[in-house]
Amino acid sequence: MSSEAKFFLIVGAVLLTVAVQLGAMGAHALTDSLSVSDLRAWTFAVQFQFYHALGLVLIGILVHLLGNRAPLNWSGWSMLAGIFLFSGSIYVTALGGPDAVGMVAPFGGALFMLAWILIAVAVFRA
Repeated sequence: MSSEAKFFLIVGAVLLTVAVQLGAMGAHALTDSLSVSDLRAWTFAVQFQFYHALGLVLIGILVHLLGNRAPLNWSGWSMLAGIFLFSGSIYVTALGGPDAVGMVAPFGGALFMLAWILIAVAVFRA
């Protein structure tokens, strides 16, 4: 298995673990300290982290099956950056960080879309 495939599989699995932990934190530890709106945002960020961490696992599998293709590598890095920008900014703002941090979330969302398109390109070219 290539180092790229291993990287995306490991990082995806770690981020899935963190998503479960953050989800549990939101469901148990933060219910009394966050507003309903902030708790809803937290849950949304966890869901998107979970979906896109699964996407990283998919990318790792595709890199293994299809070989080290540039669109897949770009897809993986885009998805990883998207998780940090999108979900990360929502976590920070839900915990009381400056609202300006939330303005980077759309860039993370755009990176998610780019990542999925790059997966399609890689599979189409295979």
